[in-house]
Amino acid sequence: MSLLLLFVDGLGLGAPEGNPLLQPGVELLRFGPDIEVNYGFRGGAARSVDATMGVPGLPQSATGQTAIFTGVNTARLLGRHLSGWPNARLRRLLEADSIFLRLRRAGKRATFANAFTPAYFLRPPGRMSASTLHMLGAGLRPRWVWQIATGEAIFQDFSNRFLIENGFDVPEHSPEAAAANLAGLLGKHDFVLYEFFLTDAAAHRRIDIEAAEVILLLERMLRALLDTTDLERHCVMLCSDHGNIEDASTRSHTANPVPLVAWGRRADRVLKGVESITGIADAACRCVLDG
Repeated sequence: MSLLLLFVDGLGLGAPEGNPLLQPGVELLRFGPDIEVNYGFRGGAARSVDATMGVPGLPQSATGQTAIFTGVNTARLLGRHLSGWPNARLRRLLEADSIFLRLRRAGKRATFANAFTPAYFLRPPGRMSASTLHMLGAGLRPRWVWQIATGEAIFQDFSNRFLIENGFDVPEHSPEAAAANLAGLLGKHDFVLYEFFLTDAAAHRRIDIEAAEVILLLERMLRALLDTTDLERHCVMLCSDHGNIEDASTRSHTANPVPLVAWGRRADRVLKGVESITGIADAACRCVLDG
């Protein structure tokens, strides 16, 4: 069984008031605080998982994402939550053991679907995301923006509007076209990781797109992805590193639990026993290796 891990930055489980996840038109991403009781869209299974890792303070991206990709309680290791990019200690974790490394050592085909611009790799390792370091630590090659047109990559803003505005010759994509690229990659690999972080950027008000619009676009893409994926043979899993977009009253992260959802063959079994984001790496590897 192949797995697509859809990592969505800053997606938590919050109260109904002002929550864009509970707006009209949202079904697959309709994550309320009672997700484990009421979730059943498209045969999916869902769990509410802890993002704090038992450490005081608001969860942050560097520790949260490294925990997802390695299974290590990074906040406890550092004694705090670390925002932004992984420090040297977290980088060493990503180079030593990760989802990508475990699966490659088992002879599985794994890839990072996100498209990069060449300029990204001019920055030092201390300014790279956990997902990028996850890829590089396993010896995987990046996918480039020019591979979007051939269906071999997908940009973090899957519409490609940011790329077009910055002079790149790429097609503007509908959510459905972006989903087709992801489904195509899943058909050729045992494990595909895709990172979407406009949710976090919109919640922080760093981009000129409303949080509600971002959720509706992601909903469309996910719906198309499930429509074009053979869920008898493949699994789609969605996870997040911390809460943010679910609470319109703040621009900061939240300590809310985050959703872990799986669609496809044996979805319930895939999520069994996962209580924290530190359990996602094992769940993903179990899904691919045990089928």
